[in-house]
Amino acid sequence: MRLRATVSYGMIVMGYVATKAENRCVTVHEIAERFNLPEPFLVMVVRQLTHAGLLQSKQGPSGGYSLAKPAHQISMLDIIVAVDGTIQDYYEISEDAQN
Repeated sequence: MRLRATVSYGMIVMGYVATKAENRCVTVHEIAERFNLPEPFLVMVVRQLTHAGLLQSKQGPSGGYSLAKPAHQISMLDIIVAVDGTIQDYYEISEDAQN
């Protein structure tokens, strides 16, 4: 099964933020540079994760993103649904790809 780019990027963002954001916020620019990903697309993914309540944003010079709740309370399913719609949509696409 192949993941959509939004899901892959969402997983990368959440994993990176979880490991780096205990002491500070992480910027989209930092993630884009670290993983060589397109920053405009990451902005969209981060907005979706924030809107879903998985990330929180902080404004200002030391601003950026951090987890909105402890990492152990966030599942891969939460990330998939946040960036890619309902899980039913995801399974339908996966089944179509197999046929």
